[in-house]
Amino acid sequence: MDLSLCVEGDAESQSLKEWLAADDDIRRHIRWRTASQDPDKLGPASDVLQLVLDRADALTPTILAVLIWLRSLRGTITVEVKNQKRSIKITSQRVRGLSADRINELAKEVSRSLDEE
Repeated sequence: MDLSLCVEGDAESQSLKEWLAADDDIRRHIRWRTASQDPDKLGPASDVLQLVLDRADALTPTILAVLIWLRSLRGTITVEVKNQKRSIKITSQRVRGLSADRINELAKEVSRSLDEE
């Protein structure tokens, strides 16, 4: 499954990439793609992280890691998660203060939404 992660706000996409790469269980299922620069947009191509999950069951742990990363940050941050068919925006305000159980539930909900036909 191809995913794009776009970070908006008071954080950098490189920070999210490092967070995901630090997790051995996630890193082994991700293949990074170089983002191509959209000629109609300003800014570096690295604003969007592009990754390919080699297994469908790697989606939920990847989304879980994104949610935990968002929860750990201060400020206003949004991550837009896109696949070929769907796009979901998750804000740091939405996950800040959530329990670990609720974060797990949210990761499953987001994964199901992205995985629907």
